[in-house]
Amino acid sequence: MKYRNASAAMIAKLDQLLLTGVEVSVRGSETRELMHQLVSLTKPLERCIVVPSRNNNVFASIAETMWVIAGRNDIAYLANYLPRAANFSDDGKTWRAGYGPRLRQWHGVDQLGSVLNTLADSPSSRRAVMSIFDPAADLLDSLDIPCTNWLHFTVRDGHLDLNIAVRSNDIIWGFSGINTFEWSVVQEMMAYWLGAKVGITNYFISSLHLYARHFDRATQVVSQPPVPSPYTQHPAVIRFDTRFGDLEQTLDRWFELEAAIRDGANVTNRIDSFPDPMLRDFLRMLSAYRSFVEGDTAAATKILDGVEDGALATAGSDYISWKTATPSRSVVLAAPPRISKAEITRWLSQLHRTKSLAYGDSWKRRGEQMAIMANIARKIDRLALHDPNIPSDGENIIDTAADLLVYSVKYETYLNDVNGKPRRDAAAWSDGTDGFDLLMQQMQAEAVAATHAEATADVMEVFEQLERTFTPDTGPASRRQLVHTLGTRALELLQFHLHKNPAAAYRVMAFEE
Repeated sequence: MKYRNASAAMIAKLDQLLLTGVEVSVRGSETRELMHQLVSLTKPLERCIVVPSRNNNVFASIAETMWVIAGRNDIAYLANYLPRAANFSDDGKTWRAGYGPRLRQWHGVDQLGSVLNTLADSPSSRRAVMSIFDPAADLLDSLDIPCTNWLHFTVRDGHLDLNIAVRSNDIIWGFSGINTFEWSVVQEMMAYWLGAKVGITNYFISSLHLYARHFDRATQVVSQPPVPSPYTQHPAVIRFDTRFGDLEQTLDRWFELEAAIRDGANVTNRIDSFPDPMLRDFLRMLSAYRSFVEGDTAAATKILDGVEDGALATAGSDYISWKTATPSRSVVLAAPPRISKAEITRWLSQLHRTKSLAYGDSWKRRGEQMAIMANIARKIDRLALHDPNIPSDGENIIDTAADLLVYSVKYETYLNDVNGKPRRDAAAWSDGTDGFDLLMQQMQAEAVAATHAEATADVMEVFEQLERTFTPDTGPASRRQLVHTLGTRALELLQFHLHKNPAAAYRVMAFEE
């Protein structure tokens, strides 16, 4: 399943875990689990999660990411940002299976450098792999077994994609807490070194799960309408700017400044002169965090104002706002606004334009029965099998109703052309997207369905009437009004589900790609 970014994927998967996750007890902890998940992020650099009730600690994500990139696994540093770090250590001093040493010192091999050399020498290579799981060290009883197993980098058409195999992923502390952040930074660094654009990140997750301790928070997250993404105003771009040959020296300087920040030293000028834009902002963020934990929220806010990456600063402000809220941190869930017909029309027109660019006129190329009716029949069959309370891993009831409506309106444009109905601009109805947009704007629901079953029955009744018109004695002219009615019934079905669950509707319409 493709999602724009980590925020969109997290919300959708939390919703799915709460609705259809299977209850599984693992080592005494209750979870809800989805098996064998593919999660693709088309814009992985949009790494900051600013979602109501998620309460994400971007400062900890920065600290842990830098710790990994530097090849470290010591608890002494990490515990300053993740107090629970020692809970996952066998000896209280290190993470035995920390990703840092595995990536930077794998039996003497720096895997960052190895992958870089592989792809620099042969950009189309399929061998640019970083391994993390070590059978010689990890087939034992331990508090720390690596969850991410390997990373595979590929370059195609000038874009660097990253494929990640994960045996076990906690969606709160793992996937959305650190993984999507840290691996996007590694992907950005590798893309910079290769002179490539950042492509897609694909997560292959064997067990994606939600712990019982996070059920309430997950419910709050999926129950609220989305807020505007910080990336609307602050587009994500590659900001890392350090040559691989200078990486170690730059990291040493970075950690020297991080330690000075924790010691309370005034290193503002040294941070401002730090040469790498991304790493400079990371230092500013940790400086703001240090001011905040020392009780000086005003100073923290002032430092955040100087962070050049606006989305990063927004994520920091979001965390501080949460931590300074009332002690109970009670959440009042506002009812999402009712979705208007105009919003539905805009959404479907955009969806139609996107599909038209990809598929052109293939929807009508084989004619009315073999192409157009066949597409509609597939949606009708899927609708007949739908349990609206159980979203599938691919297409949910909102998707199905929307597609049925789109195909019905497209069918009407086709019949307008076949039956010779003129358009004021003399253009064909079914070519391009203008004819679809005109009909979509004119379409109005005739009734409000009381239940899913009622709305579905109305759709099925019209479709069965339409099927009966395909006889030697009837032609396209007899079907136009039925097709228009089918579209109207599809709109009523879609509106029923959009209005029944507006929070889910806004996620589909505004977040997922």
